[in-house]
Amino acid sequence: MLRVLGLARSIVVGWRGGITAVVASLLLSGVVPNSSFAQVTNLNLGQSVNLSELTNGLSLQVGDKLFSAFTFTKGGDFPDNFGADDLNVVAINDASGNLGIRFLGSIAPIIGGSGDVFITYSVGVTQPGSFISDLHLEYDGTAISAIAEQAFANENPSPVAHLEVSNPPVLNPPTNFFASATLLTPVTQLQIEKDIFVRSGGGATFISKIDQTFSQIPEPSTCALLGFASVALTFWTRQLRRNRSTTSPPSGG
Repeated sequence: MLRVLGLARSIVVGWRGGITAVVASLLLSGVVPNSSFAQVTNLNLGQSVNLSELTNGLSLQVGDKLFSAFTFTKGGDFPDNFGADDLNVVAINDASGNLGIRFLGSIAPIIGGSGDVFITYSVGVTQPGSFISDLHLEYDGTAISAIAEQAFANENPSPVAHLEVSNPPVLNPPTNFFASATLLTPVTQLQIEKDIFVRSGGGATFISKIDQTFSQIPEPSTCALLGFASVALTFWTRQLRRNRSTTSPPSGG
């Protein structure tokens, strides 16, 4: 599914350079493009959008992170009316200032049942010279629940990162509600696949919050500082050359 949606992701991320050519090509071929896939909503921290809007083609901008190509499927013993419209996606940052999104809303099977929710999406950096270096996953699931997540890059079929959180914990440390992964090679875009599992015993079991944040290199503040330094260096170099030209002795005998 992620590979099929690759065209939509490339249109969203590269709209400045390629959207005109793509639309013209579609019109010449007699195909009328769906305008929804090119729409992007910008969220400030704490603002939210319904997941159903994202699965219908809307993309989400949080700072310099672009989230797109969302999909939602479910399987198992969830109520028939449970769907993407029961979840909201909130713009967040973590304690380290890393930007990301939160899936907010109750993911709960019927009493005595179990089920999986599958959410996929793409995330990329829009600031030139920045790369995603780490990803972080946190949730508040009650027993028995778990999230297994894989991250893919550059259309490679092998994941570049794997994260797991669960309650009760199956990994160390004993309270396994948070997991992080560092990429061997930082990238500008990732495709995320989440398998969210919940099983209800005699009482209600649910997940109400799933946080996903991303570290990057260099950080936005570092990029701004480097840009300022570059401008200052250029100005200083020009001034130095101008001073030398005005103080050089005249040539000749």
